[in-house]
Amino acid sequence: MDYNTDSSDVVASWWDYGYWISGNSNTTILVDNATINSTKIGNIGCMLVLNPRESLKIAKLYDVTYIVLLVSDGWYQLDSDLGKVPWFVRIGESSGNIIQIDEDDYLEYDSRRQYITGYVDKFYESVFWSLFTAEASEDAYTRITGYGPIADNAPAAKGFHQDYTEYADYYELAYKSQYDWVYIWRIKWEEIPPGAIAP
Repeated sequence: MDYNTDSSDVVASWWDYGYWISGNSNTTILVDNATINSTKIGNIGCMLVLNPRESLKIAKLYDVTYIVLLVSDGWYQLDSDLGKVPWFVRIGESSGNIIQIDEDDYLEYDSRRQYITGYVDKFYESVFWSLFTAEASEDAYTRITGYGPIADNAPAAKGFHQDYTEYADYYELAYKSQYDWVYIWRIKWEEIPPGAIAP
């Protein structure tokens, strides 16, 4: 990023990595470890879990150029952005003020309302799931999701949900680290036609 971005570029990531990115690039970071604006953090959470049409509206309001995802996995995937999705959703629901979301549309609970580390419905239509899996190798897909690519009970197929395939052309993989641990996506604003973004 230090060699391939401009000072005018804006990077969106979950807040955990803000200091890492700002310390290694000359870009503007939307949220970092010192951000106390919960509304902005909530809007970034919403941007990640909404469908592309709605997500692009938030990205446009913040002039986002790049989206950074941490794909590495470990103990219960907690060091991966996949393991942080519940916080994207919960903080997005409680603090986001651009497009409202409901955690029941994304997170799986048992009959006692205990979260059971699963995702449902709208999550598999989200920009996050699309960008998280679209360029993953079969080995990486299995490693980061826990599913084989052809398992009968696997989540929605890798890549963009079929209802939003037109948006696959609007995100460009700018960087993928070895072993699929970090993805950096560029939003191709120059190719997004008028009216494509949710009003």
